[in-house]
Amino acid sequence: MKNRFLALIGISYVLVSVALGADTGQTAASPEVTAITHLAADYQKAYNAGDAKALAQFFTDDIQYTDENGQLTQGRSDLEQLLTDTFAENKGATIDIQVNSVRPLGSDVFEENGETMVTSPTGEKESSSYTAIYVKKDDKWQIARLIESPVPNTSPEEQLSQLAWMIGSWKDRGGSTEVETKADWARGNNFITRTFKVSDGGDAVLEGWQIIGWDPKEKRIRSWIFD
Repeated sequence: MKNRFLALIGISYVLVSVALGADTGQTAASPEVTAITHLAADYQKAYNAGDAKALAQFFTDDIQYTDENGQLTQGRSDLEQLLTDTFAENKGATIDIQVNSVRPLGSDVFEENGETMVTSPTGEKESSSYTAIYVKKDDKWQIARLIESPVPNTSPEEQLSQLAWMIGSWKDRGGSTEVETKADWARGNNFITRTFKVSDGGDAVLEGWQIIGWDPKEKRIRSWIFD
């Protein structure tokens, strides 16, 4: 009986996955995309070590860096000095990099988009989105342009709004089995709670509830089921 229930719940899972734009298929990345993506991990390692000189090597000689305030820094030497000053003022700061996309713009030119989260020595966190233009010189990928911009703050309610269609009461029937679900907003619309009850021939065989929320660290919707 529980297998039948899981099959019916699976229908709801598929609907949620569609609403979230889930993609279960995977496309093999090109060697260029793989190489550029790996550089993000190396960059993060150098940043977390506070190594301005190592970080500077990720950029071209004529790098143009625009920070989230619109301030432009040109040239690798000036950028290295900026990084040196930053680490001196924020010793122990760390960065987490999330690469969202890498796409070709032309021969040996790629665009990378992603988000960063810098954690200060005192634990304060600051998020930014970025666009990096990579070029290949002497068989080496380097960043020629880097533009950062603030990440707009979005509430859990805004992130969960794509699941607003779930709010309400629902019934699924299959033969003698019936699944009843009811979803409501909870805690100031920061979560969705969903109860379920499975009956067979009118007798309840399984009951439980689900909590759906936004994970700001992983930047995705998560759910927990209790039965």
